[in-house]
Order: sequence, then structure tokens, then C-alpha cells
Amino acid sequence: MKKKTISMLALLTVAFCLPFFGFGDFAASWRAFINGSTWIPFSPYVNRVEDASKLKRLDGTKVVFEDMALFWKGYGAVAVPQLTKGDELRDLKIASGGSGYGSNVKATVVGAGANQFELGEVTVRDGRIVAVEIIQVGTWYHSSKVFCEDEVLPFTGTSQIKYQNGQIMESRKYLEGELHGTWSKWKRNGIPLFDKEYVRGLRHGSHMYWTGQTIDPKDYDPRAEETDFTSLWLEVNEQAKVKFNGNHPSQESNDWVIDEYGSQGGIMGPKLQENWRRNKLHGVVKGFDSRGEKTFEDEFASGKRIKHKSFDPSMKWKLPNHLSTWAD
Repeated sequence: MKKKTISMLALLTVAFCLPFFGFGDFAASWRAFINGSTWIPFSPYVNRVEDASKLKRLDGTKVVFEDMALFWKGYGAVAVPQLTKGDELRDLKIASGGSGYGSNVKATVVGAGANQFELGEVTVRDGRIVAVEIIQVGTWYHSSKVFCEDEVLPFTGTSQIKYQNGQIMESRKYLEGELHGTWSKWKRNGIPLFDKEYVRGLRHGSHMYWTGQTIDPKDYDPRAEETDFTSLWLEVNEQAKVKFNGNHPSQESNDWVIDEYGSQGGIMGPKLQENWRRNKLHGVVKGFDSRGEKTFEDEFASGKRIKHKSFDPSMKWKLPNHLSTWAD
């Protein structure tokens, strides 16, 4: 019901705006709008998935000057963009004219969004650049952005790298060319290695790292008569081979194994848990040993550690079983 309401509002918006804008201009504005949306059901952020090999990172937009003279080339000119509220180029202010430039100088926009721009004549006086003609403008990006192939808009959606068996190796969420959402990585057998949350390119939220190893529940006894396996992990994987007719490991079978293993008390070995706020550690940070036991717990506030506590997990394993369980 909610998706239908949102879709209806979107259609009404289109119907309202078309009489006031040309279809071409409106279509471009609409593409830019949904490219920056995380909530529209049919937006790229929700639906688009691309192979990571199609993506490329471009530096922030800037102007470079090339003196076409064969010898004694000029240097040092700097052009600063004057932008609209929507970050579209309005004018270029020469912050430094440099020195030694000849009469034939070429100005080019490079970096993110460079294919939108076209610059014309460069005016030189007494070896200094004083003005640059702007023929075609576009959106100016102050920082690096990720693009998909030769598209004009920064990439929004999910990028993936897969193993040959179909298991996802790495997945990253992007919004307008910046990490926004979860960046995750897995082993070939589906065991997670990390989950890291980002907002607009900044580390923001929970970052969880795993050792890549599994930890069986303490009540699993490989010596029991009914058990033919040395670990619960191996047992569940053998069950997956039967359930999926030998097609294991694969994305589908790995997902089943992880769920089944967890339902029987197994866990993925934790390594480090962090909390971030705008690229600074903020909140609780925990470290773990190979058994999954906590080794330290710190607390941070805006990047500064304000509390620290160390633990000695080895002492717990020296206790009798009933006391060791109590210590959990």
C-alpha cells in the first residue's frame, strides 16, 4: 500500500511539472532526483546492481591549463569555480594568473563530470591568464566520485564482485558516487569478513569485523555416538550438499548453511566491533580473541578514547565448567 501511494505521488508530480518544463529538461531533472533518492521504490539505490569492474573513481572537478608553446611554457594559473546553489558552474574566477604563458593556451575541465563541460578561448595578458570562456556548463564536484562507465551522473546502486561459484565476495552501496549504506565482504563459503556502514562517504554507524572462522556451540560434542563430524560447521555443510544436490558451495546453499548453523547455536568468530560518527570513533569499541571472548572494551567520544577496560579470557577457561558458564 505504501509503495502504491509513493508511486501515485510520483506520477502526479510528473503530470504537474510537464506543462512548466520541456520534456527533455524535466527528464534530466527527474533522473538526477531519483539518482539521489534512497526511498523511492524504483530508484537506482533500491534496484540497481552492477559488476564492480564497470565502476571508476574520478577526482574532484578542476580546470587545467596547457600552454601549447613548444618551449618556455607558462605555469601557475589557478581557476576557481563560481557555482549556483545546485553546484552548477556559473563562472570561472582566475585566482592566480600564473606567469610565462604564451598566446595559445588551452583550458580543460578534468575529473568528475568533466564530460559535461566545454571551455573556449583563454585570454592571456603579459604572460598571465586573465579569463576563460565557458561554452557549456555542468555540475561541479568538490570531491572524488564513483561513476559507472561513461555515464553523466555519479553511480547510485550496489556494486558487487562474485566468486566463480556465484557467492558474493564484496558488496558496496553507493549514493551519487559516494559510499552510502553497507560495505560487506564474505569468504567463498559465505562466512562474513566485515560489515561497515557509511553515510555520504563517511564512516558512520557500526563496523563489524569477523575472523573468518566459525565457533561451535559449547554443548556440541563431536565425540558423541550419533555424531560423525569433528564440528557442527562440517556437519551442516554435509547436509547442504545433500539438500542442494551437490551444488555447494553456492550463494543459495551458503545462505542456508549460515542460517542453519546459527539456528543450532553456532556463531561467526567476532574480531572487532566499532562505532563511528562522521569518520570518528564514537561509542563502544570491542575486541575479541579466537574463541570469541572479549579482550577489551573501549569507549570513544568524537575520536577520543574516554574509557578502557581489558579482559583476560584465559582465566575463564581455567574455571570449572559450571563457573565458566556463569562467567559468560
